[in-house]
Amino acid sequence: MTGDELERAIDFLLKSQATSEARIEQTSEQIANTNEQLRQLSERLDSFADTQANLIRVLTKHIETEDRINESLRAADVAQARFSANLAEALRAAEESRRAAEESRRASEESLRATMTELAARQGRTEATVERLSQKVEALVNIVEGQRGGG
Repeated sequence: MTGDELERAIDFLLKSQATSEARIEQTSEQIANTNEQLRQLSERLDSFADTQANLIRVLTKHIETEDRINESLRAADVAQARFSANLAEALRAAEESRRAAEESRRASEESLRATMTELAARQGRTEATVERLSQKVEALVNIVEGQRGGG
């Protein structure tokens, strides 16, 4: 093998390694994006929790005010029915929001698992490629050293 051929082989190996590293970097960026999405989801869930706490405080004040006002049994019955309907709607909406947030969290987890699985597979392939390249470089070095010693 000539010096030019050896140089081309080494150049090819270096380019292959650079390509592998670029793929690993791209996968790392995908994981970072997924982490950012999870962080944003967490912020949304925190905001939702604050909204629920405020809603509960408002509803609690409303109940306390109704108890003091109670001008008549009929007015109290109407207010009670209205409050019950609002509370049921708020609970339904809260449950729907919770379910949507849970679905979004599950989807993010599935996406993260898929990305991590893909990254692990790529890592395995990269390690195998690096091992093969290392063996080839070692073989090339042995050939060159053999030619120097024999020639």
